[in-house]
Amino acid sequence: MRDRPVQDLLYDDAMRRNEMSKQRVAQVEAEEASAKSSKISNTNIEYLVHKFNREFEPVYESIVGGNNEEGEGEEEEDAETQSVNYRQLGDLMYGMGYLSGSEASEQEERILLSTMWSSLGGEDDSQLNKEVIRAFLIAVEGVKITDGVKTDGPEEFGETKDGDFYPDCQKISKYFKLFYLNRIRYIGLREKPSQERAKAQNDEQLTFKPIISSNTEAYAQRYRQKIAESNKEDKVSVMDILTAKTNKEEWI
Repeated sequence: MRDRPVQDLLYDDAMRRNEMSKQRVAQVEAEEASAKSSKISNTNIEYLVHKFNREFEPVYESIVGGNNEEGEGEEEEDAETQSVNYRQLGDLMYGMGYLSGSEASEQEERILLSTMWSSLGGEDDSQLNKEVIRAFLIAVEGVKITDGVKTDGPEEFGETKDGDFYPDCQKISKYFKLFYLNRIRYIGLREKPSQERAKAQNDEQLTFKPIISSNTEAYAQRYRQKIAESNKEDKVSVMDILTAKTNKEEWI
């Protein structure tokens, strides 16, 4: 036996089918949006990594490249330039703006730098590989270049395998947020002079000033005087001139 009328049951069934259809459409749209977002984010990642490398390489070379003694073989020299000691790491971090050198945050920055050094294996080998540092700093800036890397250790921020470092980007960007904030301020201060120069150049281009002839100036003065006399005032405002009775209604 049916407890409800047939038309009600048919109506509920139609509504249920309609809801299922909406859910399928929404799922398809979500999948398409996700695919589109993935393409955009991959393009952004490539751009950000390229931009980072363009700055990282010269700073790294300026700190590490000239430290080898004469007489060493090319292989030894190349191997040495692919790693840094603790002091060089500090110079690199400061040169790229991750360390501010501020007295207010000096202690916290020292702790973070020490944590970075030890968690990436610096204490074991007394040096850090260039590519390990590169991957870590890109993760500090929130750029995710690896998938599925998660760690549970209190000082572990990724996985090292065959000399390569696969960072846990979310954990790194959260724990080393001060590095990121220092970097943002550094970039802002560095770009400020160029912005000021651009503004100055723009101001130089905006040099037009209208030239009023002596006849026009004299005519305007007489007109202002005429309005002042009709208003029985010593001076007139712009509003007085615009609404003067001597103006034609069409002009007003």
